[in-house]
Amino acid sequence: MSIPENEGETHAEQSPLAHGHPISSDGHQDSAADENAKERVTFLRAWLIPRVFLYSATLFCVKLATNSMLLWMPLLLKEYKGYTVH
Repeated sequence: MSIPENEGETHAEQSPLAHGHPISSDGHQDSAADENAKERVTFLRAWLIPRVFLYSATLFCVKLATNSMLLWMPLLLKEYKGYTVH
């Protein structure tokens, strides 16, 4: 039974696409990976992705409801239920 030559390496080191960037045999990133890294999504282009708006609106509504309950509940209990603050 033979021992694999890359037994001590982690999975990321074994992968030819370590962290999504192709690595050449000399250990440097490919020029194609450099070109793709330069093309980034700007803030405005990110809003054009359909699910970004959906997730943002959902998170906003959840945060609004949570903060409303936490901040307004003591006032509502005091005024409408007659609770006192001790």
